[in-house]
Amino acid sequence: MLIKAFSTMNFRDLYKYLRKIRCITLITLIFLGLSSQTNVYAQNITQVKKWMKEGSYGKALNVLNNNDKTAKNPDHLLLRAICYYHTDQIDNCLTDLKLHESFYTGDALLWKYSGLCFIKKEQYEDASKYLKKYLSLSKSTQEDYQKIILEVRRCGKAQQIARKNLDAFVENAGSIVNSSENEWRPVYSPNFQDRLYYSSNKKGSTGGKRNQKGLVDDEEGQYYADMYYSDFIEGNWSEPTTFLPLLNTPKHDLIGDFNSEGNILYYGLTSDFVSYDYYSDTFSTEYLYDKIPVKVALPLQGEFGDKDVFIFNDSLLFFASRHLPGYGGYDLYYSKFTGGKWQNPVNLGPDVNTTFDEISPFITNGGNTLYFSSDRIDGFGGYDIFWTEYHNNTKKWKEAVNMGKPVNSPWDENHFLLAADGMSAVFTSNKEGGYGGSDIYITYFKEQKIEQLLFVDQPSFLDSVQTKSIVAGDISDNKIQKKLLRLPSLYYVTNDDLLSAQNIGLLSKLSENLLIYPDTRLTIYAHSNVESNRDMELYLTLKKAETISGFLIQKGVDPYRIVLKACGSSFPISQPFINGIASNVAEKNNKRIDFSLISISADINVTEERTNLSGVYLDERYELFRKAEDTLVFRLLIAQTQQMFRSELLNHYKEIFIEKTQNQPTNHYLLGQFAAYDEALKTKKILQQQYNVNAAMIPYYKGKPLARELYGYMSKTMPELQKFVLNEE
Repeated sequence: MLIKAFSTMNFRDLYKYLRKIRCITLITLIFLGLSSQTNVYAQNITQVKKWMKEGSYGKALNVLNNNDKTAKNPDHLLLRAICYYHTDQIDNCLTDLKLHESFYTGDALLWKYSGLCFIKKEQYEDASKYLKKYLSLSKSTQEDYQKIILEVRRCGKAQQIARKNLDAFVENAGSIVNSSENEWRPVYSPNFQDRLYYSSNKKGSTGGKRNQKGLVDDEEGQYYADMYYSDFIEGNWSEPTTFLPLLNTPKHDLIGDFNSEGNILYYGLTSDFVSYDYYSDTFSTEYLYDKIPVKVALPLQGEFGDKDVFIFNDSLLFFASRHLPGYGGYDLYYSKFTGGKWQNPVNLGPDVNTTFDEISPFITNGGNTLYFSSDRIDGFGGYDIFWTEYHNNTKKWKEAVNMGKPVNSPWDENHFLLAADGMSAVFTSNKEGGYGGSDIYITYFKEQKIEQLLFVDQPSFLDSVQTKSIVAGDISDNKIQKKLLRLPSLYYVTNDDLLSAQNIGLLSKLSENLLIYPDTRLTIYAHSNVESNRDMELYLTLKKAETISGFLIQKGVDPYRIVLKACGSSFPISQPFINGIASNVAEKNNKRIDFSLISISADINVTEERTNLSGVYLDERYELFRKAEDTLVFRLLIAQTQQMFRSELLNHYKEIFIEKTQNQPTNHYLLGQFAAYDEALKTKKILQQQYNVNAAMIPYYKGKPLARELYGYMSKTMPELQKFVLNEE
């Protein structure tokens, strides 16, 4: 038909017809292209929001800046403004907020970020006005409501502090020391008067570019910090010299402090600025390659975030901690070195610490003046540097004083250290006007800080009775906060992803905690979904438990502290079948590894993180099993093998699991969780009569076989155990 139609057309009509078809096709292609671009942009915005939630504002900003649609969409414009704020591009943030305001969306975040920007610009009256506007449009139950109230109060305080400037001059250390990246933790050399040590993640640092997980990422990663030093020669800083091999690593290498003689360096390693490992090195200008830095036994726990080490006279150490009992956030602590060891850390008390963060301690050589950084309300914004003096008469630290301008700003100032002559000091700040990131600054005082010229063996505050201080480890104090240890479940789909990157990260943290608390014992529970072959199902979950155990042992955990319990599908957390149909929920949740700690230290709280299921999805067998692990139950040992156990018993009785410990080479197949002795005895007789199995009955208490020597004592309060003792022993 189409050919016949063409044959009846003259040439001119045919040309017009084909041209029309081509236009329609072109329009269709353009529409499809625009539709495709729209979908891609929508996907990009979804990724942008995900990155922002993770704190990766730089990545999100790059996407928003590379699309001309951003400026035309008020929602996306606001997203970009927020990214600008969190990457310290305040003027760009204000520009986007002004554009967003012209759309009249009424979004309250406009007022919030406008106010926060004006704090950074030190325009505190405008900042307060915008933040109050945000509060008026917000509910008091919002997560940031109380925080914004504090910022409004801070605006009023900042205007008062700004009137009391410090009699000093501040200058940036310059482009030779500082870079477009971050410079942190400046420390004066104890041996060379004009030498400054510090850490920097400038271009070319050891390990190359890495992402937030510490993995190599040349495209979007950042350099991790190395340690450097620079000499001040004839009015100029020398080119920074990097530390020699073995000291700088692929992680962030952060300067801590030197001992008084300057021949031992203490420094920290971290990948995330959340947990740290601390090392010491015998320091010399001629590095000895056969002397490897070693982990140092300090009274702080880097794995819980303890940081900012400052050493006074080799026998007194200060640091910041947020996990020890305190007053909120990071607090400052000290520890004395006596009797050949560091003593329990002591909180500096409520005259120094607050509900906000206190970090970066430094105490003068005279021992009575303490400098530190805090984000408390009496500041310009971010972290400010404060100082306080100890009064020998009142036996108290006086109220801390903000150092004021020109040292402090609405940004972050920390790591303050006085020079030996008391005429200058160094600190770090990410304030505007620097070279990028955090820079090192130098403060020159018009009046010498005499406290730095005095030398004492022990600060006088140690002589007084610290009645208000908190001693870590003193469990009689009802303010003591136990350390929280989380035990998450590990999920897998196949054997290959049992040791996935995520699971390895969780296992690494678990191994670190097991090494910290050597008196704990770990039970590994391996679960699976229903398989066709019951004997293989149980045996394979044992192999999965052994894989997890092997990883922990490789990390240094004593194998005799680990018990394996391979459960197969005996105790599913989710119903394997719903209305006769295999459940996707079960497939996802039943394939997992659970953990439990026994013989737990008194100073830790353990939280076992479990999947919360309810209704039709929940299988009560798991809950019954976990409850049985916490009480007295009787179990029947039906087999001891070194290989796979095959028996019809496995199909008939569903509550069977394998238990294995390192001091027993055999696999113990256990049946049941009988709360009543008579019920266990009945099943034991059935096994003998029908299956010719002489099962041994074993009382379990708190998840492990009850020691025989405890039978007599515990049977006095446990009637079922008393029956067992009378009939089985």
